[in-house]
Amino acid sequence: RIAEIAYQQERYPQAVTGMRDFIRVYGNDGKAGELVVLAHWRIAQSWKAQGRMRDYAAALKDVTSAYDRTGQPAGSIAAGYAAEARFILVDGQLAGFEKFQITPGKPKSVDAYINTITKQINDGGREAQSIKDGYEPVFAYRRPAWTIASYVRQGRAYEILARSILNTPIVL
Repeated sequence: RIAEIAYQQERYPQAVTGMRDFIRVYGNDGKAGELVVLAHWRIAQSWKAQGRMRDYAAALKDVTSAYDRTGQPAGSIAAGYAAEARFILVDGQLAGFEKFQITPGKPKSVDAYINTITKQINDGGREAQSIKDGYEPVFAYRRPAWTIASYVRQGRAYEILARSILNTPIVL
């Protein structure tokens, strides 16, 4: 409770310390599993609020690990925290893919042009597939909002690929 109060009052260093103490004491108590996942989530949010993004990413991984370790059921509140954490971890890949473009350069022949764009399309397809696969674990948590969000992001990855193909300059 004290750690939760510290978190609500935005005293993040004290919140992190208190949440870690709670996890140390109750981390293996099956009845406290949902609260253990919540404590990991609060730690992650505390790191984010302090701008410590590397610690934030590590704490998000801890949220999903705690969910798995404590055996919380799919569809539960704890699954919601784990689904959001997993979604955030994957979402960074999509942001990097937003800039994907096919750039044929200045090919010397039609064959060189075709080979260049074919390679880039295949590379983009593999990256889109990788992004799609990254969102797949979110579905297992059975949280509707994060399931829908994951489907939307998967579609966005393929939309980026399709738009880049459609916008490929013809250079000869």
